[in-house]
Amino acid sequence: MTPPSEHRVSEDDVRATARLARLAFSDEDVRVLAGELSRIMEYVSILEDIDTDGVEPLTMLNDPLPPPREDESRPSLPQDDALRNTPDSSDGYIRVPKVL
Repeated sequence: MTPPSEHRVSEDDVRATARLARLAFSDEDVRVLAGELSRIMEYVSILEDIDTDGVEPLTMLNDPLPPPREDESRPSLPQDDALRNTPDSSDGYIRVPKVL
């Protein structure tokens, strides 16, 4: 097992990471976060001790996707029905607030 000191997150590490992420923490928060992150790193280090010899690497987390269906034309929803429940529409289009 890897010694816990190798996984210790220092207060300087927390401050440097916070600076890069443009986050501001009090000295107390930095102290608490350093301890919490150190405990997380120690817990995750357990994975280093797992024997993975002979285990195939995982390439996909899900089952492969089914093949796409054939592209076939079908009738769509009539425009009046599509616009019926919109909060605001004009000239057959849905009006939305400006985002920029």
